[in-house]
Amino acid sequence: MEPRLVDVTLCAALIKSDRFEWMLQKACELGVSRIVPFVSRYSIIQLDDKKALKKMERWNSILMAACRQCNRSDKVELLPVTTIDNLAEYKSRCNLVAYEKEDEPSRHLANFLQKNPSSVTFCVGPEGGFTPAEIERLNEQGFASCSLGNDILRAETAVCYVLSCIEYQTHCQNWEVES
Repeated sequence: MEPRLVDVTLCAALIKSDRFEWMLQKACELGVSRIVPFVSRYSIIQLDDKKALKKMERWNSILMAACRQCNRSDKVELLPVTTIDNLAEYKSRCNLVAYEKEDEPSRHLANFLQKNPSSVTFCVGPEGGFTPAEIERLNEQGFASCSLGNDILRAETAVCYVLSCIEYQTHCQNWEVES
């Protein structure tokens, strides 16, 4: 397996357990490098230290199985559950937050990816999205708000969409159309 061309960090708000676990599998299959779970205002799941440790063990097991299933030779790094205030620690060359209220066409994900960044960190919120204060905080930390289109996507769907767009941009940027 060839090395990944783009280093991708997913900062994912905690969502319902079954959906979060599905998202972990799909993110692994779609090439994410590391996953940073975080607690947001609208996160349904709240973990104490004991529960968080058990969840981390389960999530790592899910990621290992997904790596085997898709014949992936590198391991997805799963970092401990954190808060929005700590997400700046995981910034890359391109830092984005998927925001359903971002409607400026120039702020669409595709416009950010056209610059072909070597690394991307993107944040996806929980069911119910981010609060305006959370978006403001992420913007202050250097995360640009971006649109994923006109439709409101579930958190786990947004993750698949962003990772697919990164994969497309990475592997298809040099394609020439034959006439």
